[in-house]
Amino acid sequence: MRNTFRYSLTADDYLNYEKFAVKLRKSNVVSVVMLMILVAITVYYGVRNGGLEVQYYIYFVAFVVTVAMFTLFTNIIVPKKKVNRYIKSDASYLGENEITIDDKAIEIKNIPAEKETGVVCVYPYSVISIIYETENYFYFIVANEVKILPKRVIPQAMSQSVFNAINRNPNRMYVK
Repeated sequence: MRNTFRYSLTADDYLNYEKFAVKLRKSNVVSVVMLMILVAITVYYGVRNGGLEVQYYIYFVAFVVTVAMFTLFTNIIVPKKKVNRYIKSDASYLGENEITIDDKAIEIKNIPAEKETGVVCVYPYSVISIIYETENYFYFIVANEVKILPKRVIPQAMSQSVFNAINRNPNRMYVK
């Protein structure tokens, strides 16, 4: 069954995707592991020497602050800047789209303003690398781009049919 409806994305939809993408990356794990190693070294030297000199505490605090700033930068500041850059480069990111979802593919058409050209993209499920499903979104990853479908825009009358079409794909993954 073909399910066709229109929707528009917001800057928050793109920001939520960027935050989701950061969550999938390994950089946060590396930061936590580095911090745990430093804590272990600090505790080891503290126990071995019967206490630490002030310089070790200064190094420890400096490292913790550096890791915290790096984490803040990569998790909050970078995603916001990327989204602002997307929207400034092409306002059509926030324009209206029409999507058709069936058992074989998704088709996305942007609805152009008057005197503009439109684009139609058809993505058979075989070319979609992975479909991430979260509580509020579907993210269709195709090569180096993502197509975002907020669940809130799926009309209630066809939501079950849309979910069934997407859920039948082996490349679908639910992520909390």
